[in-house]
Amino acid sequence: MILSIKNGTTEKSSINIGTSFYTMFYFLLLIMSFGCAEKLDDTDNDNNKELSLKSYINSSLIVPTAYSSNLSDEVNLVMAKGEIESFQLALELDELQKLEFIKNSENNLLNFSLSEIENYNGARDVIVPIDDETFAPTNKTIYLLGTYEADRAIEAGTYEDELIIQSYSGKKTITITVEVKDVTIPVTPSIPLTFGIYQKVLTTSTNQEEIINKRKEYFELCFKNRLSPYLVNWGPPDMHLDVQSSPYDWDDPRTEDYIKDPRFAAIGLPYYHYNDEELTQLYNKVESAGLLNKSYVYYYDEPRSYEDHAKVLDHAERLSTISPTLKIQLPVFCGMTAESDNLIEVFEYYKEYPLIINSGYYPLQSSEERAKQYLEKAYPNQEWWTYTCCGVKPGFTYNTSAIGMRSMMWRSWKEQSKGFLYWAVNNYESIDPDVIPTWAKPGDGHLIYRGHEFGKDYPVSTLRLERFRDGEEDYELLKMIEQNFGRTKALELLSKVYQGPNQQVENPAKVEQFRLEMLNLLSE
Repeated sequence: MILSIKNGTTEKSSINIGTSFYTMFYFLLLIMSFGCAEKLDDTDNDNNKELSLKSYINSSLIVPTAYSSNLSDEVNLVMAKGEIESFQLALELDELQKLEFIKNSENNLLNFSLSEIENYNGARDVIVPIDDETFAPTNKTIYLLGTYEADRAIEAGTYEDELIIQSYSGKKTITITVEVKDVTIPVTPSIPLTFGIYQKVLTTSTNQEEIINKRKEYFELCFKNRLSPYLVNWGPPDMHLDVQSSPYDWDDPRTEDYIKDPRFAAIGLPYYHYNDEELTQLYNKVESAGLLNKSYVYYYDEPRSYEDHAKVLDHAERLSTISPTLKIQLPVFCGMTAESDNLIEVFEYYKEYPLIINSGYYPLQSSEERAKQYLEKAYPNQEWWTYTCCGVKPGFTYNTSAIGMRSMMWRSWKEQSKGFLYWAVNNYESIDPDVIPTWAKPGDGHLIYRGHEFGKDYPVSTLRLERFRDGEEDYELLKMIEQNFGRTKALELLSKVYQGPNQQVENPAKVEQFRLEMLNLLSE
């Protein structure tokens, strides 16, 4: 029988037991008549023969094509409960042949998945799960990502697993040691990471339930990467945004339960297309559920003139009579005009209102002193967040290094911003055909692909998003160290890999040592 990877455990596929005896008998005769040379576990296969391939094990932080420095068949991972950790596995084959990947797991609370890292849109970056029983490579060099997720219920300890790579010509075994520390990453992220999903380019279906299911697939992938997703459409008038953090329509009864999901660190509430009475009822329901404190409305993006700010202020005044403490998300890249770099003006202008004033990396100019000014200037009813876009480094475009991408959350912890915003994970101009806008910087707005391009009917993630999530997990460890051992100790550890914006190490081994020191300290 063919073995397959599923949910981190070894499972066997089988013929439907309801098949009649005669059908089964006829089926077996056919197999005997025509042979089964393509079956990977044929009796002619010498399963004890070593499969002729070279395997290379590397950090998830290296460029996939720079794999050849670590020839190995052993993986060693250390992780916290509730954490996701990955490794890169590159295989060099002597010949193209079908492969199976057989996973023998010592603990079913260590969920394992294996994916191919595919090249698309100018980078080898897209993570495409291998969920077929056999894998047919198209090149003799294969780039894979092995990923573990430790359930929060798992006991701390060391676990030994095997990944068997098998073909008609033999097999090779990769041994995997996973040490789970007695440290737990919280279900709800300590810092809200609000990421937009363009809903107009999710599907061409007009069936409402199919649309909802597609939205839910994107939400789940965002949740897995510790993001707080929101659906968004942009449009006139005045660059307003329709935002909501539910895959269901807001008046759908299912929304009320959905937004209670503890994986939300922030919840985007709708605003446009509702009158005052409707908004009052809507926001009161959210407040009754105890969720108003982590909710926000986001209706205007990057005002750049006094006229723009006057429009924002009109809505702020309206909201203050409906829900006085509900936060308003407002990204800004300049002061009150496009010519001003003094963001302090914006804090002053809205000092009477509960705003999230979200400064882009561009006006921060890689200056920790500017960040300190914004943090200290925020009025008691305001919060200071950050965002990145348009190729500014560090960011999600391809011009940011792997560790640079991870460092964004190191930066958030050190500068003490209260949240992080990103404009879109799926920036298409259209689908069927797929059109990626030429005006966007390569990679910007593309952290999740819809899967169609890779033979999947569900969305797929990217290495860039995985690395950013690893940074958020580092954020959680730094926060725990700060709480238990003081901020000075946490700063001391962080300084080994990060000194300031665009001043981080570029050696994956040093990043891993940084993680180990944090995990060891917290598990003592």
